[in-house]
Amino acid sequence: MKNINKLDSLQLQGLLEILLEKSFEAVIITDASVDDHRILYANPRFCKMTGYSKEELYGQSPRILGGEKTNPEVIKRLKASLVSGEHFIGATTNYRKDGTSYPVQWNIYPVNDNEGQAQFFVSIQKDLSDLRRSLTRLKSSSGYFRQFLMELEQKRLLDKSEGSTAAQDKVESELKSNVQMLSDYVNTSDATSNDEEDFFDFDDFAIDSDIDSVGADMEKLSAVELFTSTSIDESVLRDLISIAASLKKYAEEYDLQDLFESDRKELIEELQELANAIFFIEEFMDISVSLSELVVGMYHRVEEPFDVIIAESLKGLINDLYIWIQEVFETRTSSNIHWLDNSIIGSCKQVLVFVRLQEIE
Repeated sequence: MKNINKLDSLQLQGLLEILLEKSFEAVIITDASVDDHRILYANPRFCKMTGYSKEELYGQSPRILGGEKTNPEVIKRLKASLVSGEHFIGATTNYRKDGTSYPVQWNIYPVNDNEGQAQFFVSIQKDLSDLRRSLTRLKSSSGYFRQFLMELEQKRLLDKSEGSTAAQDKVESELKSNVQMLSDYVNTSDATSNDEEDFFDFDDFAIDSDIDSVGADMEKLSAVELFTSTSIDESVLRDLISIAASLKKYAEEYDLQDLFESDRKELIEELQELANAIFFIEEFMDISVSLSELVVGMYHRVEEPFDVIIAESLKGLINDLYIWIQEVFETRTSSNIHWLDNSIIGSCKQVLVFVRLQEIE
C-alpha cells in the first residue's frame, strides 16, 4: 500500500518553492563562499522590502544593502558567525535601492552538507520600520503627557497658594498649550497609522524571536568600546538611567504584592518606557523586545495583584536591569556589555510564564 504521508523529492521541492514565494517573511539564500556570500535566491517579500528585483539581486553580495548607519560591530559578529557556520541573530540599519534606510532584524541559518560543512545560508529578515515608528510615537506621547502632568501639578499648587495672577496666567497658558499639543499629536497619529496594529505587530515579533542564544554568542565588547563605535542619543541615556533608578527605588520601597492597580499600571508603564529607550540602541534590541512582550502579558491581567512568585521574580529582573544600565550606560565600567543579556531576557520570559499561569488559575 502506498505511503500517502511520504513526499517525493519533486513534491517537496514544489512545496518549498510555494512556501518561499508566498511567505510573509523576506527570505534570501546565499552561497557559503567566505569572501562574498553571493545571493542565489530572493523571494518577492525581500524584493519588495529592498526595492531590488530578483535579477538585480542575483549574484550580488548582501553588502549592497549596507550604508553609513549600518552598525560595523553587528557586521563583524555576522561575519564571524558565517565563517564558523553558525546560526546568527542580529539587527542593524539597511538601505533600499532608493537610498532610504530601514531597521532590520536578521535570522540566519546555515544549510550543511553530510559532513557538517555549510553550503548555503538562509536569511529570514524583518523590516522593523513600523515598530520603530510606533515606539517613537509612544516615547513622544509619553514625554508630552509627563510635561502635561507636571504643569497640572504646578497649577494645583499655585491655586492653593497666594501666587500672583500673572504667574497663574503663565502656567495656565502653558498648560493649555500642552493640552493642544497632545491633542494634535494624537489626532495626527490616528490619521496616519493604526496604533493598535503597530503595537501587536511588536508583540508578534517578540513572540517569534529566538532568544535562546542571545548573549552567549555575542562578541565581548566593553562599555567604552560601545560608546566609541556607536552614537547613542543623550536623551535616550537619560531615560535609561532615570527609569532604571525609579524602578529600583520602587522595588525597594514597596511590597510588590500589595500594590494598588494604579501602582501596578505605573510599574508596567515604566517597564515599557525602558523597553522603548533600549530599542533605539541596536546592540540590545532583543532585550527591548523581551521586555515589551512581558509588558503586553502583564497589561492583560493588570486588575489582579501580583502573587509572591511574580513579585519576587520582578524584583530580580528590576535589580538586573539596574545593575546592567548602571555599569554599561552610567559608569561605563562594564568589560562585557552582554554579560547580563541572558539573565534579563530569561527573567522576562520566566515572569511572563508565571503571569500566564496565574491568568489560567
